[in-house]
Amino acid sequence: MGLTGESGVRSEAYIRYKICQEFSWTYYEYMSQPPFFIEEILLIMNQEGQTEKRQAKEAERKAKSARR
Repeated sequence: MGLTGESGVRSEAYIRYKICQEFSWTYYEYMSQPPFFIEEILLIMNQEGQTEKRQAKEAERKAKSARR
């Protein structure tokens, strides 16, 4: 899952939206979380996004080599 909006900009509102969507939180539940916890969530979500990208590239590479 990427944390960049359609415009390519990582706005705070978009990040809030994605975290609330992921955890089914309301705005108030999000705001009641300690800032360090939100930062940890962002780190994990970014790591998961990078892993997904690597896996997609690897699958694409394997598919290309299988077609040859």
